[in-house]
Amino acid sequence: MIRAVLRHFFCILGYPKLLLLAATYALAILLLDAQIIFNFMQPLHALGYFGDFLAGFFYAYEISAAPAAIVLLFLAKGQNIFLAAIAGGFGALASDLVIFFFIRNTMLDEIKKISGTKIAMFIEKEEGLVFGRFKKYILYVLAAFFVASPLPTEIGISIFAAIKGMTPKRFIVLAYLLHTAGILTILWMGSII
Repeated sequence: MIRAVLRHFFCILGYPKLLLLAATYALAILLLDAQIIFNFMQPLHALGYFGDFLAGFFYAYEISAAPAAIVLLFLAKGQNIFLAAIAGGFGALASDLVIFFFIRNTMLDEIKKISGTKIAMFIEKEEGLVFGRFKKYILYVLAAFFVASPLPTEIGISIFAAIKGMTPKRFIVLAYLLHTAGILTILWMGSII
């Protein structure tokens, strides 16, 4: 019964995968308890650079980016921040690859469906008038901003996944460098606080 109701609800909206993704974020927000972060800081610090890898892994997800940034600030004390940033960058890259291939392989049909709507066509037309031939470069900069910062990385990865010519190899290099730079900035701030 519940399954049939949910299936009907998802089909009505027309974008079941995107709705499910949004529902998981909403559920995670409800379940998130900030005190949990502080309970895990000591054991993560004891793990050394592997703790930075784990913090980097969670830094790449929207729901855990802010808590992971707090953990990275804490982990900066007593470590080489450059080595910690490298480890954290690899952790974030592991998360990014999961998101990138999930979007590329399972959600591209809904992204194409959205791009065929009148609103999306209007926005694309206006983008062309405003940005002209610089649109692709502006998309790269926008995606890079979201990936490097503790803001929702999924938005940046979605933009990268939708860019024609974005190969997995190019994405890996970009995502790693961007996340490592963002994590290094957080670790640097943590080391001077």
